[in-house]
Amino acid sequence: MAKPSSPIRYTAIAGLAIFIAAYAVVALLRVEEVIAAFESKAFDESVEQLLVENDVYFYRYTSKKLGQDDLPLILSSRRCVEVIEEIGGMREADRDKKCSEVFSRLFARHTAAVRRSLQYLEDRKSPKNEQSMLSSELAVGTAILATALHGGTKTLLAQFSALNEFREEIDRRLAANAHVYPRNLPVAVNTRQYYGLDNRFQLNALCLHAARIGGAPAETAKEICSRLEKNELPIANRQPNRSWFDIPRRVHGIPTERSGGEISYVLYDWSSEMVLDDIRECRFIEELRRSLVAYAAVPAAAKRPEPRTPNPEP
Repeated sequence: MAKPSSPIRYTAIAGLAIFIAAYAVVALLRVEEVIAAFESKAFDESVEQLLVENDVYFYRYTSKKLGQDDLPLILSSRRCVEVIEEIGGMREADRDKKCSEVFSRLFARHTAAVRRSLQYLEDRKSPKNEQSMLSSELAVGTAILATALHGGTKTLLAQFSALNEFREEIDRRLAANAHVYPRNLPVAVNTRQYYGLDNRFQLNALCLHAARIGGAPAETAKEICSRLEKNELPIANRQPNRSWFDIPRRVHGIPTERSGGEISYVLYDWSSEMVLDDIRECRFIEELRRSLVAYAAVPAAAKRPEPRTPNPEP
């Protein structure tokens, strides 16, 4: 039998090589699809875990300002910080959309929990609320903080509007049904404590975003913060079994392992004469919010580009 000529043999080899290369490309694309699906599922599970009552929170770094400690609790929770960091690691074009999706998902769960809690107070035949309102409140705060650091101004303002509208709704409901709550006072107090994020969290989230985008909002934030106290919040390095992140928050008196270093955050706090003065605190928040509203109304072409790396301090 005659041997195949060289051109035929080379053509067969080239065809086989093309087939193998095409198969490898298809296999690689499928692997990338599987990895992307796995990462998406893992992120969704991380977000869902924010709603689970757990003991990753600790009180060593909480505020002395009469319970306004939502921000320290979020920053000292490994789960909350990981979600914020994951969003920050996404493509820049995807971050704002992801911030909006996460907020909508968590805010819906939180508002449902608060409404169930009040409904049970008003009608004992109604189902009890089984969702921890502390966990859902801090989960919503995590989504807002992620937006302040990585999302758009309009998205952040929409989240604050939704939060304020819900607080007003619950305030009206608490006032209208005040005669019902005395016999269930602990539950009513618990609902009022966790139905919305505290003023210090709101101020600092807005300041972080203003510092990040610059311009008039940053100047407004700087002026406001000049009238407030500035405190550092040191948090031990988030390494397993080496910090307070792995010590239940109900256990006190255990020293923190600091050999892994610390992360320090700068927080702005109310002066002593402003403590318990909700009207004055809200006035600062509203002033900064109005500055952001004005900024959002300016055409994009007239704004300077937002920096890629957020500045944590105005």
